[in-house]
Amino acid sequence: MKYDSLTEQSISALVDCFYAKVRRDAVLAPIFEKALAGRWDAHVAQMREFWCSALRVKRSYHGDMLVAHRKLGKLPRSLFQRWLALFRETVDECFMEAPAEIICDRALKTARNLASALSHGGTNPAPRMHLDELDPTAQSARRKSDENAAPSLRYSKVGDDRLQIRLV
Repeated sequence: MKYDSLTEQSISALVDCFYAKVRRDAVLAPIFEKALAGRWDAHVAQMREFWCSALRVKRSYHGDMLVAHRKLGKLPRSLFQRWLALFRETVDECFMEAPAEIICDRALKTARNLASALSHGGTNPAPRMHLDELDPTAQSARRKSDENAAPSLRYSKVGDDRLQIRLV
């Protein structure tokens, strides 16, 4: 089932699915295993809170992402690319087009910020990464044939914990 809106439930499903993939990923799994030292459940729960906050569904995340990632030391850009490619794949499996765009945009901005701070010590911004660069085998289905005609998104709140997004 693909979700058509950003809710606590849909974001939790995304995070659970994504981290199940991370645990099986040959590149990312060893890094996460070493960093988490068996604390996967706590990490996944914290990431549910982070993504709900990052996507403005719920304001409950109270961590410092940069401090947590600095403990890992300098990370090569290729790890960010792998993380983003796997995240994008998972988003596309879990969400319809409009909410997927919002999630991928937030993920890209988050990766850019971390890459800048961790890959270059925060002094030199990392080159801008684009989602289509991260997974060259998957052409963006979201691009229109006319490159200049980008769709716009309309947001409307539905209930206390739902955000409805439409492409127009």
